[in-house]
Amino acid sequence: MFKDKSEKWKAEFYEYYAKVGLTELRTEKRILKSENEMEFVFQNFIRSHIIYLPSLSKIKWKLVGRGNVEKVKRVIRGKEVEEYLLMNTRIESLDGEVYKVQFRTSDKRNEFEYSNPEEYLKYYPEIDELIYMCEIIDLIRNEFHIWKK
Repeated sequence: MFKDKSEKWKAEFYEYYAKVGLTELRTEKRILKSENEMEFVFQNFIRSHIIYLPSLSKIKWKLVGRGNVEKVKRVIRGKEVEEYLLMNTRIESLDGEVYKVQFRTSDKRNEFEYSNPEEYLKYYPEIDELIYMCEIIDLIRNEFHIWKK
């Protein structure tokens, strides 16, 4: 989504296709129309903190179920040792969708990447960054009618 030289909003969608193990990449470009005025869509991106959102890799520490401290027995160098360990739980989504977002205004720029944000949001509904990323995805789906489930 961008403003052209005449200051009119435009939206283009690029899909990239590649087969696993092959270097050949196929690209398709489509011109998109939005349900609402483009300025409205743009302001909703701003509302979802697109300017400041970090990549998922920067918030991985939040994607941990806070566990308990437990006393455990382990064998270290042939000796049985009792020690206290923090027993956290972690959900990892290894397959699915990856979204790379690039945002730029005349004075601000941001780029971030999320894999499976909707899946993680099911397990961690209190994490703001996941909420905002899913808002961005939903906005794109609803306004431009792409990525429909």
